[in-house]
Amino acid sequence: MKIVICGDICPIGRNQSAFCSEQNRLGVAASVLTGYDIVLANLECPLIERPTPAVKGGPVLGAPVSAGVQLASLGVNAVTLGNNHILDHGPTGLLTTLRTLDEARISYVGAGPTLQAAGEPLLFDRGGSRVAVLAFAEREYSCATRDKPGACPLDMNLVVRKLSVLPKDHFSIVLVHGGNEHFPLPSPWLQDSCRLMIELGAKAVVCQHSHCIGACEEYREGLIVYGQGNLIFDLPSRYPSWWEGVLVSLSVDGTRLTDYELNPIVQEPGTDLVRHANSSESSRIVEAVKRYSTIVADQHSLEQEWQQFCWAKRRDYQSLLFGYGRVGLIANRMTGFADFKSRAGKMNIGNALRCASHLEVLRTLYSQESTTGEVAHDG
Repeated sequence: MKIVICGDICPIGRNQSAFCSEQNRLGVAASVLTGYDIVLANLECPLIERPTPAVKGGPVLGAPVSAGVQLASLGVNAVTLGNNHILDHGPTGLLTTLRTLDEARISYVGAGPTLQAAGEPLLFDRGGSRVAVLAFAEREYSCATRDKPGACPLDMNLVVRKLSVLPKDHFSIVLVHGGNEHFPLPSPWLQDSCRLMIELGAKAVVCQHSHCIGACEEYREGLIVYGQGNLIFDLPSRYPSWWEGVLVSLSVDGTRLTDYELNPIVQEPGTDLVRHANSSESSRIVEAVKRYSTIVADQHSLEQEWQQFCWAKRRDYQSLLFGYGRVGLIANRMTGFADFKSRAGKMNIGNALRCASHLEVLRTLYSQESTTGEVAHDG
């Protein structure tokens, strides 16, 4: 069996007209995805009939429901909805997306009307070969709860439970919507988590969300890809890496991964949408993956790169943590005034973020505030 896992599809901007047209204008893009039994992509936005934008940080993404039929024309027969944008138009947007995909006969995984539904595996049986797919998203605005719709959260307790009950005669794939945007390496925590998934029986773990091509490692009898970039996603970006990606092609025999390839692609917004990379582009992308992969193979090197990334981002995260807003963010970038907090204050903040019990209190309080406008309280 041949499976291809694609990066982010978000049919907006210059690409939206191709996905809204009654004519099939996706010929070149579709040729990129031919020759596979399963074509699995990340649908990075809800498919909506009318805007019902959620109150949240960051961009609110959405594409017309007509894109569902064109996704099928593209060759996509399954999508993950387990990402940080699937609730950008609230529960209505998600439920409309589910209905639209059902009508287009596209299978989905990673989100649903409840937490239980969001965590259900997607099962395939193609000519006697069986595949199980799970999808998880790091906790942001989009995650489901026991009685609310959304994406399945990347909670490692939940991941362990879900992997432990997958059918043993299925080839298991885990899609992780996580990592740091525009950073081609995993955090030490993300690497450890992905390796644990392989130890628990997954044969392939693919991380999305970073919007850039990342490292790759063979671990035990499995494969981990820490970022594959976008497939079709036209959004203004100052990062050249936004416009490149890799298709993760898996050859499967029973429950064994017999071979894999990372096939470079390049976006062409508004024209062909996406194409295979030419020889010089492919060489550059392959060399970058090799360079990143060498780093993740060495714990000391990865830790160094992670520390440097965090240090470079410290002003932005200070502003996020202290709620400075846009003006405060710019001022802190210029002056670093957040560094002048007392040593005791910094230690207390570090302890609150480090200790699981303190962190759970903060998460509970501010998860409630983000949905109601009030900090959770009783009485």
